[in-house]
Amino acid sequence: MTSPTSSATPSTPAAPRPTETTAVGAPPATAPRPAPFAPVGRIPVVEVSPVIEDGRWPAKGTVGEAFPVRATVFREGHDAVAATAVLVTPDGRDHSWAHMVDIAPGLDRYEAWLMPDAPGTWGFRVEGWSDPYGTWRHDASIKVDAGVDVELMLTEGALLLERAAARDLPAAAAQVLRDAVAGLRDAGRP
Repeated sequence: MTSPTSSATPSTPAAPRPTETTAVGAPPATAPRPAPFAPVGRIPVVEVSPVIEDGRWPAKGTVGEAFPVRATVFREGHDAVAATAVLVTPDGRDHSWAHMVDIAPGLDRYEAWLMPDAPGTWGFRVEGWSDPYGTWRHDASIKVDAGVDVELMLTEGALLLERAAARDLPAAAAQVLRDAVAGLRDAGRP
């Protein structure tokens, strides 16, 4: 798991047929096995799909055909969360990832599409994480429109983007963030 918060990882899938790739699941021995226990962290990731019988049977897919990954991701309080779906190769390496989109606002249901590009026993995981920019954007849009704590919201946004610009980013991306900070600190703007 690469997320500092929490993630849900389906069981290791069974071997696919030559024209198929397994997306998730667990190989049946003589009878289906229950999915392994996973503790619930600060940002729970639950109801992950595609799985069959809670991960007891492998879900299968076709090489080159994208499949949807869905999960419910939430946390206590009012801070925003975000999620990422990560496709894992048959040898256990991260292949690709996709930012998940909230497909049911208010229900915390997220979705992304992944696509295996070779036959094998593939897997995926869903990583849930705190989204400080999403939290600020939500709060600022409400307060600035209402004329409440406008200076505070702009200052918080500038500090948040300054921290982001200080990270190891390409020069062009860091410059975009610094320009946004200058815009948020410009008291002459309406």
